[in-house]
Amino acid sequence: AFRFFRDFDADCDWSSAFDGAIGEYIVVARRAGDKYFLGAGTNHEARTVLVALDFLKPGVTYEATLYADVPSSADPEQIAIDTRRVTASDTWELPMNATGGAAISFLPVE
Repeated sequence: AFRFFRDFDADCDWSSAFDGAIGEYIVVARRAGDKYFLGAGTNHEARTVLVALDFLKPGVTYEATLYADVPSSADPEQIAIDTRRVTASDTWELPMNATGGAAISFLPVE
């Protein structure tokens, strides 16, 4: 799961908190060069958010790697990792356990 931190570039060109409610949940995206990163977190309520990936550069295919809570697990150290290819026209259904969250790295496919 530490691969996300290896891929993440803290020197970001753009950041946006584009979904959330104070004290409830947040979804934030950042861009560093041609890479994008998304982070999400929730309070004591489990929830699912639908994330439009329209912040990604149109016409580019990305390998997206999700690091998220294992559904219905109370152990925060259990992490589910999923990889898929996405574009700016896709949406992502992002479930989060209570007090949990997720991170996604979007790396352009060469």
